[in-house]
Amino acid sequence: MKLALTAGLALLLLGGPAVYAQDNHHEGEVRGIPHWEKGERVPNEFRGGQYAVGDWKTNHLRRPARGEHWIHVGDRFMRVRNSNGLVVEMRMGEQHR
Repeated sequence: MKLALTAGLALLLLGGPAVYAQDNHHEGEVRGIPHWEKGERVPNEFRGGQYAVGDWKTNHLRRPARGEHWIHVGDRFMRVRNSNGLVVEMRMGEQHR
């Protein structure tokens, strides 16, 4: 009995941190709109099309570096890398899309 209790306690203590660490780097949602933070990767479906910002000047955004572009999702403008979708800069903007 003592061995079973010790083994169960060990599993609980050793397994606990792994459960918390599993879900620490993913997209979230705010009011049903996908949400990413600086350093996270935006999926391909949000990197172009209706989300791409063609005129960054009109939106008071800085010129994207070579290999980067701006997207607008929800209330955020995000400058992302073309190659992997990594968010390198974020700005708050008006709510749409």
